[in-house]
Amino acid sequence: MLRALLDALADDPATGGHDPREEFVELENELHVVDELMLIGALSISFEDWAVQTQDLICGIDPGKAGAIAILDKAGDLVAVYDMPTSKTSTGRQAVDPHGVAEILRRHEPSMTVLEQVATRPGEGAVGAFSFGTSYGVVLGVLAALGLKHKLTRPEAWKKQVGIPAKSDKAVSIAFAKRLVPSCADALAGPKGGLKDGRAEAVLIATTVL
Repeated sequence: MLRALLDALADDPATGGHDPREEFVELENELHVVDELMLIGALSISFEDWAVQTQDLICGIDPGKAGAIAILDKAGDLVAVYDMPTSKTSTGRQAVDPHGVAEILRRHEPSMTVLEQVATRPGEGAVGAFSFGTSYGVVLGVLAALGLKHKLTRPEAWKKQVGIPAKSDKAVSIAFAKRLVPSCADALAGPKGGLKDGRAEAVLIATTVL
C-alpha cells in the first residue's frame, strides 16, 4: 500500500519531478542498518550474560578462621584468593562471617566447590574443637543456602592426592601450592611478608578436582 502511494506521488505533476521513492529507498536502507546493529548489540549482550553465567571456576575452601577461599580457573590458574572473612561475636571472639563468605561465592559463582571436611585434631581442646566445627558448619550452610555444587574432602585425602607427605608442616603446603599453581606464588604472603598457609591449602584443595 505504501509503495502504491509513492508511485502515485511520483506521477503527480505537483511534486515537480521529485521522486519520493528515492528517499524511501534511502530510509529503508538506513532502517536495515539500524536493525542489524540492534541485532548485533542484542547478541553481544546475550553472549556476555551467557559468559558470566557459565563461568567454569573451581573453589577450594580451608574453613578455619585462619583459612581461606581460593578460586581457580579450569586451566589451574589462580583467579583470586581471600583470607577467610571473620567478624567479632558478642563474646568478643572472631568467628567466620557467613555474609562475607556468601559475598565471595556470589561474586565468582564457582561450578564446583571443594570444602575441607574437618575433624577433631590431636591435642585440641574442647573450645578449639567447637570453634573449628562451627566455622566448618557456617561455610557448609552458606554453600547449601546458595545452592552451589560442592564436595567434601578430608585433610588426609586431599594431601595424599596432591602428594604432600603425612605429618608435613604448613611450609610444605606453601611449597606445593607454588609448584602446582605458580600463579598463586605472590598471593601466599601477607602485607608484612608473613606466609599464608591457609591460602596455600585452599589453593591445593581446589586443585583436587582439576
